[in-house]
This record gives sequence, C-alpha cells and structure tokens, in this order.
Amino acid sequence: MKLLLLLAGLLCTFSTLAQKISNVDFDEIKRETTNPGSPYYFPKQLTRLQASDSTLQAKDYHYLYYGQVFQAGYNPEGAGEASESFTKAFAAKQYREALALGAKDLRAQPFNLRLNTEMIVCASQASGRRLAQRYANRYFGLLRALRSSGDGHGPATAFVVASVDDEYTLLGYFNLDYSGQSRAGTTDIFTLKPVAEASAAGSPQHFEGRDIYFNVSQPLNYLGNQLKD
Repeated sequence: MKLLLLLAGLLCTFSTLAQKISNVDFDEIKRETTNPGSPYYFPKQLTRLQASDSTLQAKDYHYLYYGQVFQAGYNPEGAGEASESFTKAFAAKQYREALALGAKDLRAQPFNLRLNTEMIVCASQASGRRLAQRYANRYFGLLRALRSSGDGHGPATAFVVASVDDEYTLLGYFNLDYSGQSRAGTTDIFTLKPVAEASAAGSPQHFEGRDIYFNVSQPLNYLGNQLKD
C-alpha cells in the first residue's frame, strides 16, 4: 500500500508536466478531442468509428486511440476483457453467437484490440468478407496509431499504450515472445527471446532488438487518480 501511495504521489507530479511522450502530444490530443469545434472532437469521431466509417484516416485513429484517456469512461484495467458469454461462445467456435455478443461488447469497449481481432475471426466464419473487413479496418487503424507512437527501442521512444493489455497485442503482432519483464518509472520493458526460441518461430520478426519498451504513463495516471479518490 505504501508503494501504491508513493506511486500515486509521483503520478500527480507527472500529470502537472507537459504531456509530450514519444510521438504523442497529449496536451494537443486533449485540446482537440475535447473541443466541439475541432474535427477530432471525440464524441463525433467515436460515432464514426462505431459506424465503421471507411473514410477515417491515420490521424483520426491517432486522436481516437489517445483521446480515449480523457473520457469519463476510460478504464485501462478492464480494456482487454470481453464478456464471459462471448469468451465461451468464441472458445466453442460458435461464431454466429459470438459475433452478436462481441458486437455488443465492442460498443462498450471500442478500443479493445484483442476483441477486435476475435471479431475478425467471427465475422469471417459467420458472416463473410465484407463484415470481417470492417473489423479489420478498425483493428489495423488503431494498431497503426499505436505503432506510430514510437519505435520501442528505449524509454524516450517507447510505444505509448492506453492499456497494458495493448502491450501484448503489439508483441503478438510483431511475433515476439519474451523471457523477462520489468518496470522503470513509467516504462515497461520486455526482454525478448531470440527468434529461434520465440513462440512464433518461423514467422518474420518485424522488430529488431533485445528489449522492447512501452510507456504506461496513462494507465498509471488512471491508477493514481483511483487511489486519490
């Protein structure tokens, strides 16, 4: 508990500083996504995302993914959890049932990347290519926003995640496995296994390096605010 309180105090200090982290300017993100006159006003952009608007561009996804941290419903602790009913249906390969359940879950958790990937599978099996492509567009749009946040090679250029669960999504995307994990300040560090030992052996490895770095300042700020309350 003392450690958590110390962390909360530290995070309060961080929150007073200018929020430029890697390639993400959180001051600008907040200004644009909370301004009703901005083209990146979050409620309008979220409506477009939920409607699978195919005209959404990379910059739209950037403001959407990082703009979520300034919304009242932001909760990185539950961001990777689908409903139990969806999880059971998906595991049983009951894709038509899972598709309906997952669509409901995704409306409540529009930035759940793991659920997005599972919905691509469900749509492919139970509906067809067109619906699967809609989910794929959303998934890769959000993933590109995450990938463009940094290069993951050090604390100063770490990938910036809105949820710790998204670290594992990006590790999976790069076909990486890890042998160790640590945290230094607001940075999560994964020590990577050599390619030959990786669980995705045989797949091309798109990330070069012995370690991969993720900035988790936003999930930690959320934790600090929860402790203050």
